[in-house]
Amino acid sequence: MSIESTFDSKLINNIYQESFGRDFSQFFNLESFSFFKCNDCSHLFFDPRMAGNDKFYEVLQEIRDNYYSPLRPEFLMIKKYITQKDKVLEIGAGDGDFAKVISCNSYVGLEFNDLAIKNAMAKGVRLKDESVETHSLSNKEVYDIIVSNHVHEHVSDLYSFIEAGVRCLRKDGYYIFSVPNNDNHDTSSINHTLNLPPHHISRFTKKSFESLDVFGLKLISVESVKISKSRKYRLGIVNNFLLKKITKLNNWNQVAISLKSVNKSTNLINKLPIKLKLVIYKFLIKDQGLNSVVVYKKL
Repeated sequence: MSIESTFDSKLINNIYQESFGRDFSQFFNLESFSFFKCNDCSHLFFDPRMAGNDKFYEVLQEIRDNYYSPLRPEFLMIKKYITQKDKVLEIGAGDGDFAKVISCNSYVGLEFNDLAIKNAMAKGVRLKDESVETHSLSNKEVYDIIVSNHVHEHVSDLYSFIEAGVRCLRKDGYYIFSVPNNDNHDTSSINHTLNLPPHHISRFTKKSFESLDVFGLKLISVESVKISKSRKYRLGIVNNFLLKKITKLNNWNQVAISLKSVNKSTNLINKLPIKLKLVIYKFLIKDQGLNSVVVYKKL
């Protein structure tokens, strides 16, 4: 393991405040965080691994009406692996929107957020307030499909989480999850509020997906979620790309830096001609999807 950067939790709270206009200091009981990279598999994570509690997610859900998006393209990408006869377990089911998309023999959804459970029930989807670790104790090798949409990046003990999910899965069953793609310059942008603790604990690259064979899983596919590469999107990607270059040049943290430094650098980037930025995008940036859908088979 190697430390990529270390920063004060007050800085993260300042970033949350600027983004959402709310003080999130109640959710930080630690003075600082370090950002680590695994030298073997390139997996990235924050330590201490402090995940947000139920109240944290309820506040985000109140601030962002579409926090649990009912129209995620990942849903349809995963749906093609599910047949009518399958028993499906969804870990971190949110508002129950994925359950409304699929058709299967049996569906069980696990969720901690009380508000999300209430919203799911209003849609006719009953969820269990239970961890996958607890669920796995009485449901060994029960399911044909394990699904988890944008949950792995939130989990503090990722090893225990995946191990429990695999325990619930039958031989030759599919373990499928979607996560943000850290190889994308938008997803991994500097001061990306929701890509910082206590929201996201881990960050995934294509290389890190290859390391789950230790759980008896065989990687089947990694699919990028398609995005519209409009001019606005391309310019945003270039801005994030250049901001990273500036922070590296100044030996600043590559994850979270002061708002003053961001504003100063952004003002400089905004002075560049649009045509030049589009040339930079075309020749210097290998763009990838914002999110990845990863499919494994249990051996």
